Order: sequence, then C-alpha cells, then structure tokens
Amino acid sequence: MTSPPGSPAGEPGPVPPAGPGPTPAGLVASGVVVAGPLVVVVAGPLVGAAVVGGVVVAGALVAGVVVGALVGAAVVEGAAVVVGWSAPGVPALVVGCATPAWRSAAMAAVGTAHPSSTAITKAANSRGGGKALLTGPVSGEQRQSNTWSVLTIRATGQTPNPLTLRARPDWKHRLAPGSHALGFLSVALGSGPRRSQTRPRRLGLTEVEVADSLWKDVAVTRLDPRRFDAVLDPAQGGRFLRWVEQAADRLEGRRLWHLNSTEQGGGVAEMLQFLLGYLAGAGIDARWAVLGGDERFFEVTKRLHNLLHGHPGDGNGLDRPERDLYQQTLQEAVQELRQRVAPGDVVFLHDPQTVGLAPTLKGLGASVIWSCHVGVDHPNELVTTAWEFLRPYVQAADAYVFSRRAYCWEGLDPGRLAVIAPCIDAFAPKNQFLDRHSIDAILQAAGILEHRDPDRGQPAFHRLDGSRARVGRRADLLQEAPLPTSAPIVLQVSRWDRLKDHVGVLHGFVDHVADGLGAHLVLAGPAADSVRDDPEGTEVLRQVQQAWSSLPGFKRARVHLACLPMDDLEENGAIVNALQRRADVIVQKSLAEGFGLTVTEAMWKARPIVASQVGGIQDQITHGHSGLLVPDPTDLRSFGGAVRKLLADPERALQMGTEAHRRVCEEYLAPRRLTQEMELIEQVAG
Repeated sequence: MTSPPGSPAGEPGPVPPAGPGPTPAGLVASGVVVAGPLVVVVAGPLVGAAVVGGVVVAGALVAGVVVGALVGAAVVEGAAVVVGWSAPGVPALVVGCATPAWRSAAMAAVGTAHPSSTAITKAANSRGGGKALLTGPVSGEQRQSNTWSVLTIRATGQTPNPLTLRARPDWKHRLAPGSHALGFLSVALGSGPRRSQTRPRRLGLTEVEVADSLWKDVAVTRLDPRRFDAVLDPAQGGRFLRWVEQAADRLEGRRLWHLNSTEQGGGVAEMLQFLLGYLAGAGIDARWAVLGGDERFFEVTKRLHNLLHGHPGDGNGLDRPERDLYQQTLQEAVQELRQRVAPGDVVFLHDPQTVGLAPTLKGLGASVIWSCHVGVDHPNELVTTAWEFLRPYVQAADAYVFSRRAYCWEGLDPGRLAVIAPCIDAFAPKNQFLDRHSIDAILQAAGILEHRDPDRGQPAFHRLDGSRARVGRRADLLQEAPLPTSAPIVLQVSRWDRLKDHVGVLHGFVDHVADGLGAHLVLAGPAADSVRDDPEGTEVLRQVQQAWSSLPGFKRARVHLACLPMDDLEENGAIVNALQRRADVIVQKSLAEGFGLTVTEAMWKARPIVASQVGGIQDQITHGHSGLLVPDPTDLRSFGGAVRKLLADPERALQMGTEAHRRVCEEYLAPRRLTQEMELIEQVAG
C-alpha cells in the first residue's frame, strides 16, 4: 500500500457558517413556555403546559407559589394524556392508563387534595374516554446517546410494569436564536410484545408515538468502496472491488444484520458505521440495530465485560438472578426479531450483550456469527466464570470471531473459530487528513486550544458522505487555563473506563515527566453519560476529576480533562482527529485491552506512541520500531520515562511514527476486515 500519512481524496476547505442549532426544548403556546421532553422551562403564571386536542393541561400555582411542574405531554391512542409530574419532595409519574392498580397508586402518592393533581386528573379523564390517570412515587435511571435519552420509571406502589420514556432530540424545524421547539418524545407503556404498534400523533411542533421496542435501528450511510483506490495500490484496489461485487451477488435476497448494544462510544460502534456503509454502497442489504435494556441489564453485561478482561469490576457475581435478568431482557428483545429476521439472513452478534440471542436466531433459520472484541492472553478464574455464563449461548452460533488468537476460549469447536483483527476507516472524520491550520482551528472551536489566531484556519472537516461540515460544539473542560498553542501535548483518548487507568496516566505524567519539557497532558473521553452501555463511566470520570483536583496547583496547571461532545458523532471524530494529529506523544496505558483502536488511529496519523504491553496493543506495536511498550502498566516510573524519551528525541519519535503508519496501511484498514468477514460468511452461510 502506498500513501502519505492520512492523505485523503481531497482536503477540507472553508465552509459557510452553520445555521442556528437546536435550542432548549419548549413550545410557546399562548405566551406560556411548555416543557420539552423531560425538561421544564418555567414562564408565565403556569409552571408547565401542553396543548392536547385544544385543551391546555398545566401545572398549578397556589398562592403565588410553584407547587409542581409538567415534564412532558403526549397523545396516546388518540386521546389519553401522558404527563410527567414533579411535586416538591415527591417525584411522581402521571400517565393515562386503564390499569386500576395505577389509579390507586396515583392518588395515594400525590393526594386528591392537591389542586393540580385533581385538575390534571379531570382533564385526562375527560379527554381520554374514561381512561384512568395514573401516578406514583418513582425511581428513575437515565442514559443518553446522541439521538435519544431513556428514562426508566418504576412506581413503588401496586404497579404491574415499569414504564419507559424515550426522548429523542430529533429536531423538526430550524429555528431562530431564542425560539424553542418541542423535541421528539416516545412513550412506551408496559413491557413485552403486546404493544408493538406505533401510532404517530401530532402535538404542536413535533410527533409523539407509542412504542415499546427494545431495538433502535441505526441508519447506515452508503459509502463508495472505490474510494480505497486512494490508499491501496492498483492491484490491491482491483482485487478488493472484484471481491465486493462477488459478495453482493452471493448475498442477493438476504439481509446482513449486525446487532450490538450502543451506536456510539467504543471501537465496535465506530467500526460498524463504516463497515456497513461500504457493504451498503456495494449493494448489500446491511442492517444495524442497537439493543436497549435497563440499568440492571447493563450492570450485568458490564460485569461480564470486566470479567472477560480478568478484572472483578464491581465485585458482584454471576448467579441465578443475573442469568434470569439477562435472559428476560433478551427474551423481550427477541420478540421483535421474530418479525424481522428471515430464514437465510446472516446475523453478527457483538460481545456479551447480544450473544444470548444466538439460540433463538438459529431457530429462526438465520446463520449466526458471534464476534467477541475482548479477552486476555492468560485467563484466570474470573475469566472462566464469564465463559461459563456465556458458553450455552456462544455454542449455538455457527462461528465465533476473536480479535486475537490468544483470546479464543478453551472448549469451543476449533472448526468454528476465526481470528479477525479490528480496523479503521482512513476516510472517516476521525482519520481523514487535516492540515495544521484546520487542526488548530478545530481545537480552538472546541475550546481545547488557546484561541489566539481566529483567522488562521477554518474548523472544517468532511463527513462520511463527502459533504463538508464545521466543528461548532465545545468540549466540557476541567483545567486551570486553556492549553497553550505552543505546548507539547501528551494525549490519551478513551472511554471513561477503569481499565484505561486514567488516574495512573495522570500520576505517571505529573510525577515522572519533567516539568522542564513544558509538556501538558490531555485526558479526553466522551461526554458524561453519553455511552449507554457503560454504567460505570460517570463514576470513573468523577474519580479522575477528584484526582485532578487533589494535585498541587503547579502540577494541576499541566493537566487538562476534556469531555468531548457526542451529539454529532462525526463532529466528535473530527475533534479526536485534531487532538491526535496535534499531540506530540499519544499514550494508551490500559490495564487490559481487547485490541486498542485508539492505538491504530494514532499509528495511522504517524504519531509516536507509548502503550501498555497488553492485549491487541502488542500485536500492533513493535517495541522500539513503531512505538514504545511498557511491560507492566502499573509501573508509572517506566511509563513516564518512555514518554520523556519521545518528547526529548523528536527525530526518533518521527521515525517511529512513520513506521507505525506503514504498518496500519498493511494490516488494519477496512478492506482487509471486510474481505475476511465475507469469506467467513461464505463458509457459514454459502
């Protein structure tokens, strides 16, 4: 393969300023600001209001004192009102529902003497054709992604089922600054397959639908496989295109599904965005669906993730209650798949979250491939505990894909094993070429780099579909002062995960990288709560913030924590790209690592790397040639010493970066993985 580091088919240039973005959710009705999904904006004499069938339903005002507030409203089955309610000290849920148990819980929770409770009850019943108004004290848990928020409500009274609210900020209108719009609100009543219908209704500036799907379809952007002519030599490029055409012929009339648990955050979601895009661009019917679930389900799957790495995680076990919860969630999820997956389809299941679907999917006549992206070289008792929990599901699959040979489990059929390393897309916003002016402009626009020369460049990048865009959102930063434009940068980019050892990186840097080098450390990760299948992320971030706060002032000034915006994943990728290209040394001091795509990304950008000698990192980096490996990731002195060597010897750092880029060109670009996956499909499904 031949290509200068990161060169694209074209360079990003200046683009017109972006129009006004989405504003805080709200709908102006008769001078009253109405609460958007799960958010209250107070204005006028009412606390909140919603126009339902021409009738205003609102929170009440007693003696000039606010006693409650609405947090959303909807039309259910044409009439019933769904209203979120919060009274001082008594969080509650108010919802139109026909279940008598909910009505008794409602009135006991808020009290019929509560003026607004009575008013809303009458309004809902009069408009809802006799449907009962339902309230009750609730406990809630919220997760967010770039396209939806999920709030799972469990009433503490006599209530038959949890209720889940999904609020999706899917803005329908481009509005002037200062105006408001109600976002997209979905309300799921009950659980199970009984309410699989979706009935859209108009409400003000938005649509409201009733649904209870645990699956979210992710749009796949068609990408042209011919773009790899820019990074492959002619012979390789020709072979790849011929192979793509043959794969499309073999899969004609069948669907290729990829099922995982998040559309953003982590290497799997990033790979699926472009891998499926190239397959769709070749004419293959490639589908991507994301599995939902409540916080308890993701606590179990995060525990499995940690155990597969050989770490105890939260320290809890995998006993009968955990298996029951895991199976119950997947049994609910599979009901919809029965209507969507046809005999002959091919389904890739990713990691522990979805592998439990394998037996049922096989029963539907699909070919099933499980792809495991985590593992350890030397499994301990914790690892085997996770293996035994998952083994009954894994064994039902037609094939098992591991990212390294050492990760293949003992006891699995060797004839079904395949080893396929992860990859990156050279043309994605996270990896496309950026010149120095664009790099600085993007980092300044994101608030990461000191803003000194606003006219030097445009914060522009190319989206996956080739269109141009600009970085406009700012990172959430914890720092003493902005990062100086001239400072050498040591960077780690990763999820807020204990296994990435952010606190160890922080102390290894401040204690063992000499102040005289003038370097600053940037620890960058996703915005808090934005990775929906990682319930530990917020707590890990809090621990890193506490470690930063405890540093002496002069050391704290050299460390910057950056939570990058995740509202637009391609914009997020452009910010990461600029950070990595601007860094003088990139580190990945993981305690354990499945593969480490952040290392691959850094190598593609020809950056010098210091990383732990764990997992797939040691496959990518040849110590002393394409980077420096630290044998013991807990040895902070050795880690700091390796960083110092590269900062103090720019010529050696440049040589290592060049070799790293060459290696990625040969081993870790998308055509190689696509070819291997389709060869496996041919073996499994014919």
